[in-house]
Amino acid sequence: MPHSSGGGSHSGGSHSGSGFSSSSSSSGGSSAKHIKHTSFPGARRYVYYENYHPVYVYADYDIRKGTASGKVWSIIGSAVSLLFGIMLIALCYDKPQKMDTSPSYHCEIKDTAGVIDDMDKVQNAIVDFYDETGIPVEIMTVNNEDWQGSYSKLEEFAYDMYVTEFDDEEHWLVVYSEPASPDPDFNDWYWEGMQG
Repeated sequence: MPHSSGGGSHSGGSHSGSGFSSSSSSSGGSSAKHIKHTSFPGARRYVYYENYHPVYVYADYDIRKGTASGKVWSIIGSAVSLLFGIMLIALCYDKPQKMDTSPSYHCEIKDTAGVIDDMDKVQNAIVDFYDETGIPVEIMTVNNEDWQGSYSKLEEFAYDMYVTEFDDEEHWLVVYSEPASPDPDFNDWYWEGMQG
C-alpha cells in the first residue's frame, strides 16, 4: 500500500512520511514556548556567555528552571541520539542497492497546472535519479481547486492519484498544487510525496 513520504505547504505546516493514516502536521500554537534573539511581547531578557561575550535572548518562559520532566526528556533524547548513531554506523556497513525494477518503467511529468518553466531540466533530474536508484518518479502538478472540495488534505488526493496511476508499489509520486490564480503576495502552494 502506498504511503506518504512527506509534504508541506506555504502556510508553514510540514510533515514527514509516517503512513497514510497517521501523518503529523506541525504548525505554531498558542501554548508553545518561544525563545528569540529579539524582544517580543511577553518576553523576558536572559543572558549567557559564549567565548567570553554576552549573548542576549528573549523568552516567554523562565529558561533557568529545569524540571524533572525536562531531565527525563533530556535522558530520552540522549538515548534516541545514541540509537540513531548506532543505526547510522550500521548503515555504513550495509550500502543501499539500486532497486531492481521493470525496464518498462519510465519517469514522467504531468504539469496540468502549467507551473514548470524548464521541463527538460526537471525531466533530466528525475531520469538521473531513476538511473541512480532504480525508482521511477512521476511529478504531477495540479491546482488547489482540483482537490480541495473533495479531500481534506493533499495527502489523501496524492494517495488516490498513486493508486490510479500505478498498479505496483515501486514508484514515487510527487504532487505539487497551487491556486489556479495565485495571489502574488501569498501563493497558497502545497506538495506531497507518495511512495510505494
